[in-house]
Amino acid sequence: MNSVRKLLFDSFNERRAKNPRYSLRSYSRTLGVSPSYLSMIFSGQRVPSDKKFQELASRLGLSPFEADLISRQHDENRTKAVVSDDHFRLVADWRHYAILNLSKVKGHRADKRWIARRIGIDEMEAAECLQRLKVLNLVSVVDDKIVVSESNSTTSEDIPSAAIRRFHSGLLHEAEKSLEEVHVSHREIASILMSIKKTDLPKMKRSLRKMQETFADAYEARVGDEVYAFCLQLFPLTKSSEEKSK
Repeated sequence: MNSVRKLLFDSFNERRAKNPRYSLRSYSRTLGVSPSYLSMIFSGQRVPSDKKFQELASRLGLSPFEADLISRQHDENRTKAVVSDDHFRLVADWRHYAILNLSKVKGHRADKRWIARRIGIDEMEAAECLQRLKVLNLVSVVDDKIVVSESNSTTSEDIPSAAIRRFHSGLLHEAEKSLEEVHVSHREIASILMSIKKTDLPKMKRSLRKMQETFADAYEARVGDEVYAFCLQLFPLTKSSEEKSK
């Protein structure tokens, strides 16, 4: 789906994929706009004028023809683009789920500075993620507290595999950081290498999924102290003959 907002999102995500530490503030400098202005565009609160979009498109290296085409398509798909892109961004970024779980942490606040400090992200990112959750009616803010809605309309969406890959990639990056930044007493990262029969893979995956559900049922707290990510990885280290031939 082509739109002004999606173009800016995609460009930002491409830069983040190359450098996970790339921030909204850095992106705003590239585009020649303020971080708050860019945050409002991302959250759907602001739509660039045609003249402003031409300036942004030029900084992104688009030709005048490409910029004009995207601008016209944006007008035709504006409402649909906002909803679909918000859904995609929700499932593609672990930060949204971290904020949802922050609502269960004692003393939590619906404040971008507090959220940014607690999960180690930029304040603009925190504001953007919280706004998106509100736009999708997944949370509301009551007395400076994050209140999670009972229903979640995004679980039945047909999620693109690219979003799922980005979600897991983000968490794997955070796990790698924890090896250096988090004391061993506050984390558990272990690996087992073994030979298996490929015919057992479906059964192994079912066992892992059941184990995750059991683990979450046993330890997820209604009111907690911290937000943790529990990740499982099962992947081949050897290349099959079919993959080698490709």
